[in-house]
Parts: sequence; structure tokens; C-alpha cells
Amino acid sequence: GLSMKQLLFLVVLEQVMVIGVAVALGIYMGAQMGTAIMPYLANSGENVVVVPPMAVQIDWFGFGITFGLLGLVFLGVIGAILISVYRMSIHRIMRMGES
Repeated sequence: GLSMKQLLFLVVLEQVMVIGVAVALGIYMGAQMGTAIMPYLANSGENVVVVPPMAVQIDWFGFGITFGLLGLVFLGVIGAILISVYRMSIHRIMRMGES
């Protein structure tokens, strides 16, 4: 049997792994889509190259705020899950997938 601390740790580990993979995959796919689409946006309607050329710039401050808020939301969700798991009995939690 698991103790309540071990169960809560497993819940946190599961959430961090799922969220981490989802965020990493989203960043990767967004970067790939950006590199695929940006060359087409650098042309005018007459298929003439735009002058001056487009330069990709990242607003790191806005990026930090966005990911900070995303992190706060995920911490809130993980906290709510931990509270709901803590309020249940261990036996009931372990049998949730059965039946």
C-alpha cells in the first residue's frame, strides 16, 4: 500500500510529466509552424520580396508573463487535484479505475 504522501507525490509527478510534455510539444510545434509559414508572409501580394526583410523578434517580457501565468494556472489545478485526492480515502482512490 501507498501512504498518503506517496500517493500525493505520484499525482504531482503525473501532472508535471503530462503538462511538461504538452508544453514542450506545443513549443516545438509552434516553432516548426513559424518557420514553415514566415517565408510566405515575407512576400507581398505581387510575389515581390518585402523590403526591408522581415526579422523575427521575440518579446521576452511578454513571453515570461504568459508562461508565468500558465505556470500559476497549472499550480492551481495541481493544488485542486491534490486537495481532492487528500480528502478521499486511499482505498477509494486506488480503486477508481476498476469496475
